[in-house]
Amino acid sequence: MIVLVIIAVTVAVVLPSVRSGLQQREVRRSVRQFISAVRVSSARSIADRTRVGLTVWPDDARFAVEGQQSPYELPEFGVFDEIDGGREGEDEEIIFDFYPTGSSSGGSVQMEFETRGGFQSYTFTINPLLSSVSIESGS
Repeated sequence: MIVLVIIAVTVAVVLPSVRSGLQQREVRRSVRQFISAVRVSSARSIADRTRVGLTVWPDDARFAVEGQQSPYELPEFGVFDEIDGGREGEDEEIIFDFYPTGSSSGGSVQMEFETRGGFQSYTFTINPLLSSVSIESGS
């Protein structure tokens, strides 16, 4: 009986940490996926010698590179906040254009996450001349 109580207490203590760790993994995955989407859009536009769009659907918390199979969805505790730059599409999406010259329309995208560990915010800035992306973390 004492062993079962010890196991129950251990599980009660460890379980929140495991959940928090899983959420942090999802946050890191979302950040990496967005950075990757910017880089893929830039590389494809140069390689294919055509404009390639990176589309963000703020209301649906998802984004995709033009021509990809399916969009990447943020976890249920993630949202897009402020989006500057890009152009508006037909269904309230924002499209960042990448050009064969290596440039882009530029702009910034802010992702926010409400996790068990607290509030996290990341701002991605797309350089219009080089199509590079920089990230700034905030709390």
